[in-house]
Amino acid sequence: MRIDYCKDFTTYHRHQTSQVTVGGIQLGGNNPIRIQSMTNTNTNDTRSTVKQIIRIYEKGADYVRLAVPNKKTAENLSNIKAELEKTGIHVPLIADIHFNPEFALIAATIVNKVRINPGNYCCKNKLNAISYNPEQYAEELEKLKSQFIVLLDVCREHNTSLRIGTNHGSLSNRILNRFGDTPEGMAESSMEFLRICKEEKFEDVVVSLKASNTRIMIYATRLLVIKMKEEGMYYPVHLGVTEAGEGEDGRIKSAVGIGSLLSDGIGDTIRISLTEEPEVEIPVARKIIDYIAPRNHHKFIENFGSYPIHPFEYNKRFSESVENIGDKNLPVVIKSIQGVVDLQSLKAIGWEYSEKTGWNFTDLAPDYLHIEKWPFALPVPKEKNSIHTFREHKSDLLSSDGIYVMTIHDFLTNRGSINSLKFVILSASEINDTLIDQVITEKKLILVIESDNANSLADQRAAAFRLINRNCKIPLIFKRNYSETNREDFLLKSSLDLGEKPAIPA
Repeated sequence: MRIDYCKDFTTYHRHQTSQVTVGGIQLGGNNPIRIQSMTNTNTNDTRSTVKQIIRIYEKGADYVRLAVPNKKTAENLSNIKAELEKTGIHVPLIADIHFNPEFALIAATIVNKVRINPGNYCCKNKLNAISYNPEQYAEELEKLKSQFIVLLDVCREHNTSLRIGTNHGSLSNRILNRFGDTPEGMAESSMEFLRICKEEKFEDVVVSLKASNTRIMIYATRLLVIKMKEEGMYYPVHLGVTEAGEGEDGRIKSAVGIGSLLSDGIGDTIRISLTEEPEVEIPVARKIIDYIAPRNHHKFIENFGSYPIHPFEYNKRFSESVENIGDKNLPVVIKSIQGVVDLQSLKAIGWEYSEKTGWNFTDLAPDYLHIEKWPFALPVPKEKNSIHTFREHKSDLLSSDGIYVMTIHDFLTNRGSINSLKFVILSASEINDTLIDQVITEKKLILVIESDNANSLADQRAAAFRLINRNCKIPLIFKRNYSETNREDFLLKSSLDLGEKPAIPA
């Protein structure tokens, strides 16, 4: 199993790709990660489309893409380009071709880049799928090649670059017959076109594998990078999550899919696909890129030994069951309240108290509540789990059956005095063979792994891999601290850091 889609899993590196020029703006190679968006106007409406392109450009987009669903819209690209030039704005334009290769031939003479979908470019997806024997499969590839070379020649003549943009859910029957609707099928669908580009010595190519399912999008892109390496290809990679949605959901989904691959060093240009006005996508994309940039100078991360999971599948890390955490238990919700705690603040999270009925809990109530110290002259509710911060030498707080959160130092110092559940916080860098030897036999322990590394995803992933390689089955919680006061910034950063650690949740 090859895993070299990432140069180094503990040191951040950009995946090295070739350089492609799109309308005077280069991507790939050592260039910055480029940002693009796509108009949602009718491409035949020249005036509205030009106005929207300008708004997207003024927000900071490097490129703007337009939908080309028919011949008329392909021909109208020249009008859009002419009107745009009158404004003095020269943002590169990309034509997104739907279904018909004829539209691509027209667009390639006008715009700076053309995007085609391998699944419906030549050998269209039919309602009744058929089986292909080897001869029929080869015949389809020859038909594809003869038609695709015509487009390459037009692109070469007009200095137009090309994106091979494969979408999950729109693969050709030929690919579906051999690979199914899988990440492997998506990668191979792209490779069929890339092999022709390489054979024809056409280098101005970008490639993308998109899906609305972030796991599929991530795994397919990793597979593609490996396949390209195997065949000596280093084409730039475009990243995007198809129809990510709107609002917080769309931002979270985009950050998980795009951010996870950027964290692997993969990605030369990105588009955040929100169902909002397209200019709104640009600041979101900029925030994701700017959060990745400091990883060039992150603190050293110790290697973890062998790579212990399958990078193209999702299988939950096995852990022992500790109370209601780990093994096959559903994820638990833990709420931490800092500072002053009163009954009103507890009511806001589903803990309600009355003198008549005692404690009542709504659907909002977390499984565990962490506070510094129980502040009331009221009994701690037995129905819910109250976690207290361990403080050595404070006998009023310390009991053998309480639930505590503590540092790794306090745990190792007092491990014999508390027999109940313990949440032990330690940094990812502290997890080494010596530490694992000290905790591996503990039965009521949850490890809370935190990181302040700029490359926290790699830091926490490496820590988990060290535990897996030692067959340590203690449940894990990943913890990150954020100082952001802007909610969108917090959502994007936390989703990027914690959204895609494949196969290692507790």
